[in-house]
Amino acid sequence: ETLAIRVKEMLLTNHNRPGKKIVKLKGIVIHWTANTNKGADAIANRNYFNNTKNSVSAHYIVDDKNIIRCIPDGEIAYHVGAKKYAAAGLKIKEGNYSPNYFLIGIEMCVNSDGDWDKTYQNTVELAAYLLKKYNLNIDSMYRHHDITGKDCPKIMLKTKDWQAFKKRVAHYMDEIKLLINGELVVIDKYVKNNKIYVPVREVFRILGADIYWEQHKKVANIKLYSSL
Repeated sequence: ETLAIRVKEMLLTNHNRPGKKIVKLKGIVIHWTANTNKGADAIANRNYFNNTKNSVSAHYIVDDKNIIRCIPDGEIAYHVGAKKYAAAGLKIKEGNYSPNYFLIGIEMCVNSDGDWDKTYQNTVELAAYLLKKYNLNIDSMYRHHDITGKDCPKIMLKTKDWQAFKKRVAHYMDEIKLLINGELVVIDKYVKNNKIYVPVREVFRILGADIYWEQHKKVANIKLYSSL
């Protein structure tokens, strides 16, 4: 699978990466950093996690320029621990294992000197990638609010805002991406009898060719104008 945006690995080296294994991955959780100060970008938040005495961390931190991975997907992070849990948290936890043992956490930066639209889009693509990678569906994506009741991410507490985010992620999960001559392109698809089909015309157009359908011969006539 191809991730269109680069992940920069800056793993934590302190107690906030306990090294405990996720028991079973049940979903991903979207957070916000709640820090609107200038410079409070992904690297700054990662460094906070790596230096604070508090037990706080997340697997990924996203801003308008970077996606920082702090903790490997297969290990727990301290992002959804609580004394009491909301409905989704109660459903996800098992016995003495808190939701941290079942969920990947993504922090969205809200620093005032960042481009929020790009941060939003980077998070959408990361969420879609992780859900597809681990064979999870869109309903396996939660807000921190859904797990513990905390007002996080505050920018998505309204149902319409959260549904818009989920819709965008679902759209990216449903795309077909092709790497053609080293260029990542997105094309439409349709599903029939559990098989995925892509339009031949669009693929050849990208390759610099014309395609004509000769109805009487039932033949697709393809003319290439660039060497492959």
